[in-house]
Amino acid sequence: KWQWNFGNEVEDTSHTPAPFTYDLPGAYGVTLAATDVNGCVQRMMVPVRIRPLPIIDILPRHDTLCLGNSVELIAYSSDEITWSALPGMNCTNCDSVVVRPTLSTNYIANAISEYGCRNSDSSMIKVFGPINLNITPADTAVCMGEVITYSLNQEDEGIIEWLPAAGLNTSNPFSPTARPMESATYTVILRDSVGCFSDTATANVRVHPTPVVNAGADIRQDFNTPFIINASYSSDIISYSWEPLGDGLSCGDCPNPSGTLVTNREYTVNVTDRNGCVASDKVKVIVNCTNSTLLIPNAFTPNGDGLNDYFYPIARGFDKILSFMVFDRQGMKVFEKRNFSPNAPSLGWDGTFKGKNNFNSQNFVWVAQVECDGSVITKKGTILLIK
Repeated sequence: KWQWNFGNEVEDTSHTPAPFTYDLPGAYGVTLAATDVNGCVQRMMVPVRIRPLPIIDILPRHDTLCLGNSVELIAYSSDEITWSALPGMNCTNCDSVVVRPTLSTNYIANAISEYGCRNSDSSMIKVFGPINLNITPADTAVCMGEVITYSLNQEDEGIIEWLPAAGLNTSNPFSPTARPMESATYTVILRDSVGCFSDTATANVRVHPTPVVNAGADIRQDFNTPFIINASYSSDIISYSWEPLGDGLSCGDCPNPSGTLVTNREYTVNVTDRNGCVASDKVKVIVNCTNSTLLIPNAFTPNGDGLNDYFYPIARGFDKILSFMVFDRQGMKVFEKRNFSPNAPSLGWDGTFKGKNNFNSQNFVWVAQVECDGSVITKKGTILLIK
């Protein structure tokens, strides 16, 4: 077997150990003890002297330059000094050199001792060059209230200023947003962080006004009587769209549609002008409920045959039933529904009580409430359940 000792309490038992690096200079004795199969040991020792690395320091270790300027770098060492040759250097074997780099550069100086030992140090010189600032979009047009996102062709570095600041969100000054309310010119100034260079760019924005649309005053109309919506618009409107489409209106893409209604409706008109800007307005068509009717049948047959299985209110001119209740002859409430649309069989009474068919043919009393021009109207009657 093999037993290596490198003179510093580090040992190795391999036949050919890996190259060993000493942490400290000094004199060391490297010994090898070889033991054969009979247990016989033979030793040998080789003296090794580890020379110290030369000491070298460069000042300044870091610096910044404006393009075209120079800086002196001084290397301090008691040993021979050589500089790694790089562009902008006036000497490679001087203690001090003057450098005029055109790009950010890391300069390296090497010290070589009389024993051939080598050590190095470096100095990073950062160069700031001229700024070529561009802004996108440079010229644009938007509708009033629309947001623009600007971007610069520079990285997030330097001191930046936007003018005027009004209407700008500069939380990210290299990609701000603007919501201009009038045409404007934005100016951006970018200066590098050391004051070498600056540049200016401008962006022009033209703001189109919002198109004018007035759907007119709310319309009051008798039940199932024709009406016309007299809306007014600015002259630059090129398209109209009414909603809800096809619900009582003669057309969905004309400026002044007409129609007839049996219940109240609210219509919205959306317009677009020649610049692509949009606007909208609303108008209500209110059906006069004084001429409206509430029809309640006097009998129904809830036998599941799909014919006349539900007892429900039929209304013309009313949008909503406030309440609808049914009572038996003893006054017990067997059905109640509130705030629902009329003319819907599935929302009416199916003749059951608590989910069970408990009733034979008999009469019941019903009470319905509807709202008419702000007043609540109550109607009553009887209904015959036929089995």
